[in-house]
Order: sequence, then C-alpha cells, then structure tokens
Amino acid sequence: MMKRAVSRRRSHLGLYASAALPVVWAELAARNWSHAKLADELDEVNARVAKLLYGDRRPGRELADAMHRVLGTPLHLWSEPCPKGWRPQHRPDSSSTLSAVTHRKSA
Repeated sequence: MMKRAVSRRRSHLGLYASAALPVVWAELAARNWSHAKLADELDEVNARVAKLLYGDRRPGRELADAMHRVLGTPLHLWSEPCPKGWRPQHRPDSSSTLSAVTHRKSA
C-alpha cells in the first residue's frame, strides 16, 4: 500500500508579520517562484526565507535591501503592520494585493 504525501500549508502568521508580506507573496506568485527559488536568488538559507515569509522573523537591513533589489519590495513596508485578515495563500491575487498594500500610504 502506498502512502500519500501530505501537503502541509501554514495559514497563520508569526509575531513579526509586516505589510511587506502580501507584496512579497504576490510577487512570488506573479513570477511563479517557490520559497526555495527566492532563497537562491537572495543567496540565503531556505529556512530563513520561509521564516521571513510567514512573519516568524524580521529581515535585517541587508536582507530587506536584497528583497527590494530582487522583488521590488518597498523598504518602508517592513516596518508597517500586516493588513488585518491577510493570510498567506498558494497563489494570491497579485494585482489586487500589490496595489492595495503599496498604494495605501498615498491614500
């Protein structure tokens, strides 16, 4: 008998979730990148990037700068709270999430 692989998908955020997370997740979905691909692009350990993506840790200045260079994540979003009710998804609607979060400051 074959066992089926169980996919574990985390749906809650850590204590350090910021407004940058929806932007990062939307950009990953738009590029069809995995967490591992992002880690490779950032030259970081996969576990560290995963902790960042779920709000379990904050990025240091160097990592925030690298995220800005690689994905275009606005630096100011890392210090703002995550939008209420937002949760990580497999494929978030990148256009609405990105515009809602990045343009919130100008409103």
